[in-house]
Order: sequence, then C-alpha cells, then structure tokens
Amino acid sequence: MKTYSIRLQKYDDLLTIQDKITWSNTARVILVFPDRSRIIRDRKDFVLIQRFSKEKGYLIAVVIKDSELREEAQRSGLVVFRTIDEAQKGGWKKPYNPNLELKMDQIAFDVKPHFANRKKMPDKTANKGQLILAAVLVGLALLLVMVFLIPGSQVELNPARRELNLGLTLAASPNYRLVDSGKILPARIETAQITREDTLVTSGETQVPAEYAQGEVSITNLSKDAVEIPAGTVVMSTADPTKRYKVTDAVTLDGGNSTGMTARVKSIERGEKFNADIGTIDAIEGQIGLNVKVSNDSPITGGQNIKVKSASQADYDQLKQKIMDELSKEAVNEIDSRLKNGEEMVGKTVKTGQIIKEQKKPEVGQPAETITMTMEVGFNAWVINLDDLNTAAAAGLKSNIPDGYEAVQGTLKLTPIGVPTMTDQDISWRVNASQELRPAINPGEVSQVLAGKNVLQVGQVLKNRYILQSDPVIHNFPEWWPIMPLFYSRIDVKVQ
Repeated sequence: MKTYSIRLQKYDDLLTIQDKITWSNTARVILVFPDRSRIIRDRKDFVLIQRFSKEKGYLIAVVIKDSELREEAQRSGLVVFRTIDEAQKGGWKKPYNPNLELKMDQIAFDVKPHFANRKKMPDKTANKGQLILAAVLVGLALLLVMVFLIPGSQVELNPARRELNLGLTLAASPNYRLVDSGKILPARIETAQITREDTLVTSGETQVPAEYAQGEVSITNLSKDAVEIPAGTVVMSTADPTKRYKVTDAVTLDGGNSTGMTARVKSIERGEKFNADIGTIDAIEGQIGLNVKVSNDSPITGGQNIKVKSASQADYDQLKQKIMDELSKEAVNEIDSRLKNGEEMVGKTVKTGQIIKEQKKPEVGQPAETITMTMEVGFNAWVINLDDLNTAAAAGLKSNIPDGYEAVQGTLKLTPIGVPTMTDQDISWRVNASQELRPAINPGEVSQVLAGKNVLQVGQVLKNRYILQSDPVIHNFPEWWPIMPLFYSRIDVKVQ
C-alpha cells in the first residue's frame, strides 16, 4: 500500500501537523519528526493526532529517534518506527495499550438512597388568603406588561430641508497620496496615442510659369569660314540672373568678317522672368561662341505667369488645429472607455503630450487645390477616484454647515466650473458643491420627549420642538392605545 511521508520542521506545531496530514492522497501517512526538536511536548498531543487522523480516515505512523517521545507515542496508540525504511517496509501493527480501553466496571456510581429517610409531608389545604394574594400579584404583573411592554409606537419625521452651495477649488496629482482637507486628491495619469489624417481646400495663391518667351537675335560670323548654327543651340544673357534660350531653326553664316543673320529663339523654361530687354542676350554656349557673336536688337517677349491656388502656412495652421481638436476628442473617448468603476477623468480634458509625427503634403507655397496633413500625438489625462472626490467636496462643505444642521446623505452634487488648469505636475479645477441640509434630530431624544405623552398631543409637541417639512406620521400598536409607550425604547423614531 502506498504511503505519504511528511518531514516535519522545527517550527511546526499541532495545527500545522494536522493541516499537512490532510495533504495526503493515501490512507497511510508517515510523520517524520526532526532530530533534537520537541515539536510534541507530551502524550496528550500524540493522542490528539491519533484522534484527528482516525476522524479523517488516515492510518498514522511516526518516525522518532528520541526514545522518550517514541515511548509516549506508543502509549498513545500510534504505530512507531525508528527509521523511514522500517516504516515503509515493515508492518503497521497497532500496539495494544490496555490503559486506553475504557471498561464499564471502572466507572463508579455513587448513588445514595436519598429517599430512604424522607418523611411524608402532611396533606394540608392551601390557605385562601395566600391564593388571593397570588391572584392579585399575577393581575398586577399582567397589567404592568400591558402598560409597559405591549404598547409600541413608530414616529416618522420629515425635517424641513435647505440647500448649501459652495464654490471649491480642487487639485489632483500623482504626487498626492491622501485626500487632504477638501483641497487636494490623489490621481493617476492615463495616456493615449492617437493618429489622424485630414485634408483641407487651399486658400493661398501663387504665380506659376505658363508661356515661353520668344523673339529674334542677330548672329555675326567673326571668322573667314562659314559657320553653321544648328537648331537647339543655346544663346543666353550673362547678366544675373542668367536667361537661356534655344535657336528654333538652323542658320548658316557665310565666311567673312561681319557676316550676320537673324535667328528665332525661344526660352528654355516658361515664365515672364524670361522676357528680355534689347541688348541683354550676349553669348552663345559651346565652341561656336568663339567664332560668332550674338545680340538681340529687339526685346524677347511672350513669357507669362498665371495665378493658381497654393498651400499656405495659414492653411496648415487651420488644418492642424482641426486635427488636434479631433484627436483630443478621440483621446478623451479612448481613455474614458478604459476607466475602472468608480473612476472619473477630471474635466473630461486631456493634455497634449509629445507630437510624435507631423507630415504635410505639399510644402508651403507649392501649387495645390488641397493639402493633406498626418499627425500622431500622445495625450495625458488625470484620473481620480469618485469616492476621493466626494470625500474632498464633503470635507469642504462640512466646515460651512450651520450649527444645528446636518448633511443629508446621498444629496451631494458637484458641477464643474470653467476649464481645468493643467501643468506637468498637477491639475486644478473649480466646482460648485451643493448638498441638502436638515435640522439635526436625535431619535433617542425624540423618544424620551414623547414617552407617556397623549397621542393627540404628540403632533403639536413635535412641531413646536422641530422644524418639519410635513406633519409627523405616528403609528401606535395597538391602534386604540391612547398614550405613547412609557418606555421610550418602545418608540421607534425614523428621520427621513
């Protein structure tokens, strides 16, 4: 049969031993006691272990090296071994201990014949006067019970109420640990990271090149040989800024000094900045420029710009503000959805943290009908516990409650005022705190005042003594009983 061994420690006691026995999944349990440690002090503890195991259905054997303790365990009826091997291999024969057996002949009964010498009482007739007295006493007792104990009364009072309003400035921070005198509250910071992309129709304008500048230039051959000017040859002005044009049709110059011809030219790029005054074109690019000279005897014209819509900084500022407003709303909703029961985000407001990403398309000044902006922003919110908030507000109101009044539980209302002020360390905000007050009425005092009063007078007594919103409601038990109970403990006063 399987056995479960438990090695006891020096710190174990009777309770932990019993607890460890119940860990076993087998019926046979070996308790191994540590050397030189007397966890068990006497045979009484061994007997308790033996009884506990018997109740729980376990067969207990103990391994003890201490001869004195081993003898005590045997006398208590436990199976005892010197080593674990003996316990696991040997038979578990329970030692017989005749001292544990309870024999009926050991129980002594000291029965004395109490009635042997008893004398018979004379049969006397009860005294008539005593019977009458007894009847009177019983009647008085019944009357007292009826007057003092049977009658009961319930009184319902509805005190007149007034409202206390007070503006409070509260502050919350993760650095605070306790609610302090109605002013500061502990808080935790909840974060959210939101991404959003949006577009906006542009409002800016810019000039863009639309038409090429065109005209004629005079080209003069400075050499004795003929010179061919191919189409695409670039002529230009050397003045700043440089303007470049290309010859549109090929031209051949005859040899000989000062032989010249005109050629049509067109600006390489569009725009009015390529229009040129007379005499400003004075060079030809390449080797050809060594043998010829060029000039424009008439202005180069036709270059034009047109106005188009473009991205402006004002457009991006407007779009950024729109995106930030929408991101803030999303952050509030996301953080609010993660709050635990009994928590609240202060002012439903978040503080902008790090702007993680900000992308613009196109750049400012570039032609565009619309602009696109992508932003990823981190937000922080201050979260407080509603119980802490109510405690702080109630503490602020308490010092302003007039004498003789008390706050009505469950009537505290808080209304935020304005926008919270946030810093990196804390958040502060104002609230209007309101709470209903009622006259402070002690139910025990009311019971004492009404004890023994005529029921018809109770209503007026209460009106004269307390400020009530409505007439008091009185229920007597029994209903026909004309006076309030004499014992004020029998009067139950409920204050609404």
